[in-house]
Amino acid sequence: MMLVWFAIPGATGQTLAHGYVPGTRARKVGRYRGNGGADAVKEVTLAEISDEDPGRIGRLVDFFDNKAIAFVNFKKTVSVRLTCLDLCVFNIDGLAKFSLNDPPSELLIPAWEKRHGIIRKELEGILKKFSALNPNAKHRDQVARLLTRADNLEVFTGKLSLEKSNIELNFRRVARLLPPRSTALVKAYCEFLNRDAFEHTFGHDAIATGSEGSGRTDNSP
Repeated sequence: MMLVWFAIPGATGQTLAHGYVPGTRARKVGRYRGNGGADAVKEVTLAEISDEDPGRIGRLVDFFDNKAIAFVNFKKTVSVRLTCLDLCVFNIDGLAKFSLNDPPSELLIPAWEKRHGIIRKELEGILKKFSALNPNAKHRDQVARLLTRADNLEVFTGKLSLEKSNIELNFRRVARLLPPRSTALVKAYCEFLNRDAFEHTFGHDAIATGSEGSGRTDNSP
C-alpha cells in the first residue's frame, strides 16, 4: 500500500506533497515552517494510492509509476504528525529514524540544523517517558507504539531503544511528486472536501413546481 499526503498551501503559497509506505518506503518534498523553527502546519493528511480506480472520490496520479497506473483515494486518509515525517530528512536511505548519539550531517542547511535540535529535544522527552514508565518485556513494544505513534489510527508507529537512545518508525521516503502535479493533486483534494454554494429555495411550492435554485416560489414568468 502506497500513501501520499497533502497539506493546504501555507501563507507563503508553498504546496507540500509526500508519499509513504508503512513498514517499507516513503517520500517527501518541500515544507512550510513558522518563526523560531516551530511548525505552522503540525499535521498533514495521508491518502492511499493503489491500482484501483476510486472514481469520483479520487484521482489518477500521472507518471507515478512507469510500469503501472496509480490512483489516489481521497476517502482513505489519515492525519499524521509532521515531526515524524521529518525524521526521513536526516537519513540518506530515507528511513524515519533518529538517534541522540548521531550528530547532524554537515550537509544540512542552517534551517534543518535548527530543526534537528528541536526534534532531538522532542525525542529526549519521549525517551524519558519511556524510561519512567519502565514497561516489562511483555508490554514494552505496546508502550513504545503508543509513545511513537504518528497518527490516531496507529498506522505509523515505531520502536524505542534506551540503550541506543534512538527511535525508528515503520516507514521511509522513496520518491518525489513535484509541481505542477503535486499542486494539481492538492487542488483536487481541496475540491473533494468542498462544494459550490449554489442558491437553493426551500419553499413547498418551489419543490412542487421544480423551480429549485431559481429564487422564486411560484410559476410566474
